[in-house]
Amino acid sequence: LVPSLLDQWEFYQGGGEDLHQKLSRCPPEQLRPAECKWMLDNFFHGHPASFHWFPAWGKLRAQAQMDRFLNLQSLRDLQVWSNLAWFGATALQDFPELKEFRQKGEGFTETEKQRVLQIQVQILKELPLLYKNLPEISASPYYHPILPLLIQTAHARRCMPGVEDPGFSAIEDARLQLK
Repeated sequence: LVPSLLDQWEFYQGGGEDLHQKLSRCPPEQLRPAECKWMLDNFFHGHPASFHWFPAWGKLRAQAQMDRFLNLQSLRDLQVWSNLAWFGATALQDFPELKEFRQKGEGFTETEKQRVLQIQVQILKELPLLYKNLPEISASPYYHPILPLLIQTAHARRCMPGVEDPGFSAIEDARLQLK
């Protein structure tokens, strides 16, 4: 657990909200054009394989990449998928409806979207209980748990030889994080 994650948990548990959450909660018919654009720019983050694992999310991404207008239903589906795709195996076991939503794939209702978001909040509130009585928690630098990448992004090629290197390096920031 990195310190920045613990602070994020505390922020969200205290009712904090980020733009992704705000736009996820908003009914599509109330979204402004700039908000729709932000969603199209930011609601498709994830490993490229995710869009194969979840074909409906991949279909939405393909439409957005071809600059096709997403109708209100597609925007709601995007709101759902940008949250639904991140649930892991334990959440799927604990909340079987998440599996049902994944199988449904598209045509989500506002009620179904709100249920996905409610489950997120519930899991977030339960997370501290999972870590409460652990005998040991180690922490890494505040923002950057992977210092080699902060020093030089080319280090990613050690594990992923084909990955494109953006050429980023922030050695002084890495030193500051260690302090």
